Amino acid sequence: MAPEGLGLRISFHDLSSPIFREEPCGTLNLYSTRPKHFSSRTLRQLTPYLQVLGCAVKTFEALQKKRLALEKLQRKCLRLEECLYLRESRIRYLEEFHQRWLAVLAHELRTPLATIAGFTEFLLEELPGPLNSRQREKLLHIQKARDSSWKY
Repeated sequence: MAPEGLGLRISFHDLSSPIFREEPCGTLNLYSTRPKHFSSRTLRQLTPYLQVLGCAVKTFEALQKKRLALEKLQRKCLRLEECLYLRESRIRYLEEFHQRWLAVLAHELRTPLATIAGFTEFLLEELPGPLNSRQREKLLHIQKARDSSWKY
């Protein structure tokens, strides 16, 4: 082929040879401005280098595939880590909510129980007046239940 540039006419002579290992995987194109620069001897001398080059091309392609697979796995790992972080955050939130709910529930239960316990002691001291045996028995039963449940 004869590209033209700046008014100069240059002739290129080329040699195309397949690059192969077990099967062709590309071509090597050599260009020269000298006519008949490439001989069959040159081609024979290039053959071992073309085989090595073919091996290098195959290795490069395999590495590219592995790099792409690794990048895909890394993206998947990132997505899984994000999901895991979100789930852990949700679990922490629910645990905190559970603890607050238990604290409120315990407070709401203790407040009336404390009033009942205080009033029971007040009645057992017989400050408002004497108790009959049935009343004392019932108040002692309330006090005993309170004492056993407040141990925990």
